[in-house]
Amino acid sequence: MKNLIYILILTFLAIFSSCRKSPYYVDEVITITDSGTGIGTVTLSADKEYLIDGLVFVTDGQTLTIEPGTVIRFKPGQSENASALIVCRGGKIIAEGTPAKPIIFTAESDDLAGSIPLETNGLWGGIIILGNAPVNAENGESKIEGIAVYDERADYGGTDINDNSGVFCYVSILHSGTSLSEGNEINGLTLGGVGVGTEIHHVEVISNKDDGIEFFGGTVNCKYMISAFCGDDAFDFDDGYSGFGQYWLSIQTNNAGDLLSEHDGGYNKYTNCTKPVFYNATFIGRGLTGNKGIISFRNGSGGIYKNSVFINQAWGVKIQYDGSDMDSYTKFKNGNLQFENNIFFYLGIFDYTGIINLTSETLTIPQECQDEINDHFVNFGNCISDPGILIESDHINILPTGDISSTFSIPENNWFDNAQYKGAFNNVNWATGWSYLSKTGYLR
Repeated sequence: MKNLIYILILTFLAIFSSCRKSPYYVDEVITITDSGTGIGTVTLSADKEYLIDGLVFVTDGQTLTIEPGTVIRFKPGQSENASALIVCRGGKIIAEGTPAKPIIFTAESDDLAGSIPLETNGLWGGIIILGNAPVNAENGESKIEGIAVYDERADYGGTDINDNSGVFCYVSILHSGTSLSEGNEINGLTLGGVGVGTEIHHVEVISNKDDGIEFFGGTVNCKYMISAFCGDDAFDFDDGYSGFGQYWLSIQTNNAGDLLSEHDGGYNKYTNCTKPVFYNATFIGRGLTGNKGIISFRNGSGGIYKNSVFINQAWGVKIQYDGSDMDSYTKFKNGNLQFENNIFFYLGIFDYTGIINLTSETLTIPQECQDEINDHFVNFGNCISDPGILIESDHINILPTGDISSTFSIPENNWFDNAQYKGAFNNVNWATGWSYLSKTGYLR
């Protein structure tokens, strides 16, 4: 009888102890390091806990498979002691989470139960995926930031538009952005020369120290992307990125963030410029007192935004003008920079003529050129209107209650859904279930 009681007590204590743990912790911890040969072709499963120590590469010919529900943590460290996961050219990552079982990358100290405040950043490096798709660089390839320039594993770019780096979906990246050197932090998710054969959707980056998600060239298309609470730009595009995006959300707070979207050029400013196309984005800024903008087009970059919502920021859109045929204003003239059927609201500008502006560091902007921009705003269905997104200090009610469906653009490419409304959300919150931002109650 005593033995039976003893066994029952031990059983109760084991059950009680397991209930007190975060559901994201498991008993077995496997530390992953890279001695120079890469991680190998391996599968990481949800029934184990993983800790990445240092820079770990998935090199040419290797495939890293991550099962749904897997949590991968990273050791802290600055400079050469940073921890990050890098998928090299020729390598593949199959990180295919599900709505019920997302894959999470986070800091070693994160129990995913509130141990780290939501806006904490810089606790580890980030995720880098490199491919063989075209980039606008002098020799057709370049070196990714965040890795030593002498390391060949930092190379990205090539000639294969359809290059396939794998699958990356239903993924959360939390509290990243370790500093490698002064002014050189790893982005939450860096995509360098990633091709359209790669499948990327339902990805969030929360509280990265630098940019949330940055594209260096490539052609990959992405849907259902979230970048929130990042220290620099929410989204950043450079080196001739020319992919498509739909249902993108960016959020800033009063405390951090620069641009909601930054477009930069590349080596060839004539034909291979940065020119992504977006439908159904919702960009929420840090407020009127933050002195920050929605979007900047620089160095001959372009880009097209349709059926989108831009709110709660000090200023709107700036387009570089330098009087040459290589500036971003030229991209507007030739149709590679457009705004069509978008909503702008609660900006530090109350007249439509001040929302999209030409800018120059050295020249006086010809009035007729600015007038072209102003006419474009009106003639292409853009408006100042309240979409009905409620922004509170501790949460956002993201489903709009205003008029977002009276006019909209029909996509010209069948990759896009014909979503007949403006913004990333209509009457369904697609972040519910898998997104950590939603699980915390911030995004409702």
